[in-house]
Amino acid sequence: MKPQKSAGNFPQVPTGPQLGILYSLIDMGSQEGTYQGKPTKPKRKIAMRFELHGEDTKMDDGRPLSIGKTFTLSSSSKGSLRPFMEGWRGKAFTDEEFEAFDLRNMLGKAAILTIVEDGDYRVINNVSRLMAGMTAPAQHNPSLYFSLDPAEYDAQVFGMLSDKMKETIQQSPEWKELNGLPAEVPAAKTDEYGFDDLSDIPF
Repeated sequence: MKPQKSAGNFPQVPTGPQLGILYSLIDMGSQEGTYQGKPTKPKRKIAMRFELHGEDTKMDDGRPLSIGKTFTLSSSSKGSLRPFMEGWRGKAFTDEEFEAFDLRNMLGKAAILTIVEDGDYRVINNVSRLMAGMTAPAQHNPSLYFSLDPAEYDAQVFGMLSDKMKETIQQSPEWKELNGLPAEVPAAKTDEYGFDDLSDIPF
């Protein structure tokens, strides 16, 4: 999975510590990727997206810039999701705690994101909880939650996603099964899971 460049002439997300609020959490279903040019086993992916409320993080029309990060949906301490959430929480999870943890509860929650430059891209390198005494600003974007779990699947929310995100999700066996289609997993392709809104991108 490769982060994407900013679209058009919109300002880039600044590097360094930035206050962000999680406003979008999207279940992308099982996706194949590549490693050293070879297909990898399909893994369930999620995409998080944060609006930024730091210095120089607004577009000309006043809307906040945003940045996303994609994770494999795994409870393993060796993955990237659990360490990220522990950094945000400021405390380690037990296996039982993390397996029972509902990521949806983090929508609307603020964090300090460390954003770094990686060539032409800006990526989230680290996360931490707000420092004592800090107050989170009001969230600008409406919260967006999409799940491919049968009990939570909402076709109306699916219709609100970007065309590129919808195309990616439609390739997953989970989406196909929910929509009565054969649930085979597609051949591996380049991991371009980005959003197509107006800001710096990698969920």
